[in-house]
Amino acid sequence: MSETVLTRGAEGLDRRAFTVDDLDAMFAAGILDSEDKIELIRGEIVPMAAQHTPHFLTKSRISRWFNRALAPEAFDVGVDGTVKLGPPGLFEPDLVMLPRLKELKREYLTISEALLVIEVADTSLKRDREIKAPDYGAAGLPELWIVDLDKRRTLVWRQTPAGYSELETVSFDQPLAPLFEPSLALAIVELE
Repeated sequence: MSETVLTRGAEGLDRRAFTVDDLDAMFAAGILDSEDKIELIRGEIVPMAAQHTPHFLTKSRISRWFNRALAPEAFDVGVDGTVKLGPPGLFEPDLVMLPRLKELKREYLTISEALLVIEVADTSLKRDREIKAPDYGAAGLPELWIVDLDKRRTLVWRQTPAGYSELETVSFDQPLAPLFEPSLALAIVELE
């Protein structure tokens, strides 16, 4: 395992920050099971919540829409993939759009390969918005959509010369086009 890095938790206790290499070693040693639904967020191992039906169906329908709309020879649409942000970050976004991979490698996708990440949020909105969005931006993700099921809106972040920030809030009945393919327009309400 890598060098131990300690951080101070909110309750004043030291915590050991893990890296992606540490996680890989834990999987190899059988400490963690490859079926465990976890993310590595800022060096902490975070369990993922079970998906409720609206979350599952929204993710499935968005995936199906992008798979029909995008040229399969030019783009891949990943569902529940693992994306490496750096040593302390290994996220499991709901959807990842990326240029078609020419070779299938045995490594994690890196955030530099992604064109758009979509997180569908019901119980995870606070974590997605306040923690994951800034981390995606710092890692260089060009565009992030957080589909907020509760308030029926999509929160959109994009890289700009001024940095990464929430640029717009789009209601489910308004069309939204990804930066990498602006000719496409998706209104989430059409998927319901």
